Amino acid sequence: MKKLYILLTKFLINPIVKGHIHSIQGLENIPLKGGFIVASNHNNSFDHYLILFLLGERMKDARFIGAKDELKTQLTTPLLYYLTDTIVVKRNNENSKKEMMQRAIDHLQKGNIIVIYPEGNFSLRSRLLRAKTGIANMVFKSGMPVLPVGVKGLPENPKKRIVKIGKPIFFEEEITRTKDMDSSSQEYYSFRRGVTDRIMGEISLLCDKPYPKE
Repeated sequence: MKKLYILLTKFLINPIVKGHIHSIQGLENIPLKGGFIVASNHNNSFDHYLILFLLGERMKDARFIGAKDELKTQLTTPLLYYLTDTIVVKRNNENSKKEMMQRAIDHLQKGNIIVIYPEGNFSLRSRLLRAKTGIANMVFKSGMPVLPVGVKGLPENPKKRIVKIGKPIFFEEEITRTKDMDSSSQEYYSFRRGVTDRIMGEISLLCDKPYPKE
């Protein structure tokens, strides 16, 4: 993340974000060092600024995964992606997805943070979307834990957010069992889907939105 953006966030953006937060639970669950994956539900673009606010001094270690396969994204986000050192992916391009995954893993293994929204798109108001399994791939290949985050608006004022941060989730057994597994096999996919749904189950509890497993 560029130093200019960190300064803008600390002194300009964070005070605005703070005014839109009703309450935060679980700040003590954020690791003070080492790599991990932040996984959150995705209400709207405000989530990016909220996550950086939660990370505090560790925001400098964070990288977002950002899609670049829609016209509106291509037109509106290049400067933001540059300032935040976002790892860009074209979701309909297999080579782009592989490159994104490798960059994310390299970043994590240096002791840094990856922020990802497993649903891929903004959630419907009443429920979560069924998540993509890319986050499980990232867990298996990096060996890093996942920090689940749930965000919801107050019923009487949706612009005021309630934020809950869960405890880091570790997947040692799944990582060990998939280490030498054929990544194109049905068995490997079953592990990916299981890990993804477990993460989303935690997020569902934190944001108080049901998660469809089918």
